[in-house]
Amino acid sequence: MTLPLKDLPNINEAFEALHKEMNYLDKRFMAIAMDYNFYIGNSSNQDYIYELRDNISYRLFCANLHLELLIRQHNIIESRFERIYKEDPHKINTDIYPSNPIFDDAEKEISAIFDSLIYHLVSIFDYLGTLTNFICGEKKQETMSWTRLANSVRKEDNHFYKTSIAGLVSQIDNDFVKKLYDHRSHLIHRKAEINRSHIKYTLVEGRFNVSYVSTNSLNKQFSIFRKESKEFALTIKYVAFWLSKKSILEISNILFALSKELELNRSPNHFGRGMLDETTKRLIPASENYWYKSEFENLKNTFE
Repeated sequence: MTLPLKDLPNINEAFEALHKEMNYLDKRFMAIAMDYNFYIGNSSNQDYIYELRDNISYRLFCANLHLELLIRQHNIIESRFERIYKEDPHKINTDIYPSNPIFDDAEKEISAIFDSLIYHLVSIFDYLGTLTNFICGEKKQETMSWTRLANSVRKEDNHFYKTSIAGLVSQIDNDFVKKLYDHRSHLIHRKAEINRSHIKYTLVEGRFNVSYVSTNSLNKQFSIFRKESKEFALTIKYVAFWLSKKSILEISNILFALSKELELNRSPNHFGRGMLDETTKRLIPASENYWYKSEFENLKNTFE
């Protein structure tokens, strides 16, 4: 039995929402740099935070570009099928053993773009590991992969085990990042995963509507996909946007936790920029309006 598709209801609205979240995230990187300056106060170190921010922003840009390429390629493939069918319906309709190369090539195109999206999302968290180490590690100039950070927060004899971010890093790793890493590893080292097509053709109008569905191995990695895939065939568009938004959520989670770590373990320095809290009459970082906390809560609610 063919399962019904679970797809994005509106591509334009999905892109608009994602772009907003990326803008909020960019502001949160400014906020963590302000907090670092407020508590530690070293302009050259603040510049390094911005450098890491730029690296992460670039990877997010790449991921977003691949989302756009993914959608664009769907349109290109549909137009290609319509042109081929108009010129010679036999090429579309005839069964070819073991499969039709016209459809096979299209599936590979979509799968290649989606693979690249996964690679870019994973690399973001390696940069985030280095940023986390810079803010609350002992050897600040070391490059630290996400995997190394996740392992460090679980070792009782490690400095990171004692930090306030340890539990959150471990949770995010278990629930999301490790699953991304594992899928990337699966793609690189074990098996190329092809996203199979789900094609509808309207004979009267001569129009094709083509969707590509996520693979079983990817669905098994994430609990939400495991659950939904029992009732639906999940389109690669739906999965790609979910993974991108989830990445933004977890990056933001880490940034908020790093800000709290600074607050708990550092006192304001004499040179950091601050502002007076009208309620407590205490000096607080000037980053307050850059965190977009209510928007972050709204993003979290979309995953609950």
